[in-house]
This record gives sequence, C-alpha cells and structure tokens, in this order.
Amino acid sequence: MVPGTGKHDEKLRATGRQILTDFQSVALNTSLRVNGRHPFHVLTQWQDPITGEIRIFESHNVWFDPTQYCTNQQITVYIEPGDPKKYYVDLSFLPRLNG
Repeated sequence: MVPGTGKHDEKLRATGRQILTDFQSVALNTSLRVNGRHPFHVLTQWQDPITGEIRIFESHNVWFDPTQYCTNQQITVYIEPGDPKKYYVDLSFLPRLNG
C-alpha cells in the first residue's frame, strides 16, 4: 500500500482514475498498536481490463471493525493513471468514529 498523506489522497481523488473494486475482507493491521489496540484495513480486489491482472488494494487504518458496513459492497478506489500501485481506497461511506 502507498503510505497516504492527506494531500496525496486529495490529489488522487481529483486527478486519479476512479475504479469500482469488490470488497474482499477486513484484516487487522498487526504491525501497528496504539493503546493496546490494532487498527483494521479494508481489502478490495479489481481485475485490470487491459492487462487481466488482479490487483489487491488495502485501505488506510480504520479504528473500528468496518466489516458490517462493507459486506457485498463495491468500493471506489482512485488509482494514479499509469501507476496503479499508487492508489487511495475511498471509505467515505463508513460512519465516523465518535471520539
């Protein structure tokens, strides 16, 4: 996954290619722990119609289990034209965590 910054994400939303991906799963990010808790990642999948390759996209950290909001969901991802390794998974459909 490309480490995201707010500016990088904004640029991809403005100039990136918007694709619809299929929800695959939610996974714990065990490489990060804050106050004894691990965040979650949403994983999505897309088949590139030009190359036929399957691409997996991993979201930024989410600090609650988003599984119930993602099931049977197509999730928008913005990819950089010419370099789909640079991307942003749009989770704006998720509710905001209070606090």
